[in-house]
Amino acid sequence: MARHRLLAVLMLLVGVVAASTFHQAAAAGRGLAVLEKFADLEPKPKPKPEPMPKQMPKPEPESKPKPKPMPKPEPKPKPMPKPEPKPEPKHKPMPKPEPKPKPMPKPEPKPKPEPKPKPPPKHKPPTAYN
Repeated sequence: MARHRLLAVLMLLVGVVAASTFHQAAAAGRGLAVLEKFADLEPKPKPKPEPMPKQMPKPEPESKPKPKPMPKPEPKPKPMPKPEPKPEPKHKPMPKPEPKPKPMPKPEPKPKPEPKPKPPPKHKPPTAYN
């Protein structure tokens, strides 16, 4: 039930976002069309082209001295070999626990009392129906 409700809310959210995006795109499209109409109605005066100022000739870049090649880094010394792990001494087996003393002999079971005879069931006297 909760999963269904979550899915419904998610779909609603996706729909709202899609509608909003579509609305913005449509509004932007109309806005461009409106601007184009106004552009045709009011011709803008063309600005006079300004004379371009003469640019100074760029000085040729001076040749930079090439940097000296870096000396090769010294090879790193080989890492020390890892010491072999020492074998751990095996644990000594635990001493055997002392044997448990034998349980006491069970006392002889008591003889069950003989079941009493059940009394015969008592019947209710028949009731008189009115």
